This record gives sequence, structure tokens and C-alpha cells, in this order.
Amino acid sequence: MQSQLASLVLIFCRLICVKIVSSSTIMVVTRFDEDFPQYEYDTTSGTPYKNCGGSESVLKSVEIIPCDLKSGDRCVLDRGTNVTFKMSFLSEKSSKTLQAKIYGIIDYIPVPFPFPQPNACKDIRVSCPIIKGQLYNYSISAPVKSKYPKGSLWIKGELIEDTGNLLVCLKIPVRID
Repeated sequence: MQSQLASLVLIFCRLICVKIVSSSTIMVVTRFDEDFPQYEYDTTSGTPYKNCGGSESVLKSVEIIPCDLKSGDRCVLDRGTNVTFKMSFLSEKSSKTLQAKIYGIIDYIPVPFPFPQPNACKDIRVSCPIIKGQLYNYSISAPVKSKYPKGSLWIKGELIEDTGNLLVCLKIPVRID
């Protein structure tokens, strides 16, 4: 009965439904994102994202600068500019090292992006080791190269702790113009 009700609600929503999950998270369901149908908005920055694992931490904030949502539900990134990615997370595991990876997901295929600094310890305001129970701020800037093709995709970011498990994993819907 509950799943039938949920299906009916989605049918009546037509384009978009909003569900307030908590005071800091708004869940959005759209019918256009078949591969990742639900995502959240950071309530401070407005950046849309999807938590894709990383059970070893709790995301506190996510932000892309600039994130122009003029196209609706995707951050518009202009080619030939720089973009800054920021997030804060509460680590639920200690780690001596932290590796960063970034992918563009195009037609369900993750394509690795060249990453300016794979050693995430250099980008966190508190140096490694990562200590369980502490809040960390991660920030990195990268170019949106002119040679990148225009179009919509998901950017997937991962922070991997020293045993190879995901400390943080998130996907952000973007459109490159």
C-alpha cells in the first residue's frame, strides 16, 4: 500500500516533488534523472548532490562555486573557467592517508578526470591523519577546460581512506556550457 501511494504521488508531481528530510536537507525527486532519481540540495549553498556511499563519514555541507542553477536542477559550469568544490564532513573513521578521485559519469560510464591533487591531505585544513569524530573541510579548485564537450553529466567525487574504503562519495549533477 505504501509503495502504491508513493507511486501515485510521483505520478501527480509531473515534473518535480520536494520532500523536506530534515532542517538541513531537502530531497528532490524528478522524472528526468532516471539514473539517479533522487538527490538533495545543500540548504546553505543550494548545490544539488547525491550521496553515493562513503558510510565512514557524515556529509555536513556541499558547495560548487560557481553553481548557476539557471537550467533547473544542474549546476551550469562554463568552459574556460575555474570551479571550486567545497565540502565539510564528519569522519566516523580514523585514517592515516586520504586519496581523492573524480569522475565524469557520461551514459552510465565513469570517466576519470585528471585530478590536480590526488593527495587529499594537502587540501584539508587539518592535516592527516584523519581522526574519528572530527569535522573536516575539503576544498579544491579545478579548470573546466575548453576542450570538454558540452552537455549534462554527473560529477562523482570520492575520498578514499587508507584501507581502500570510501570515506566520502558524492555525485553532483552538472551541465557544461
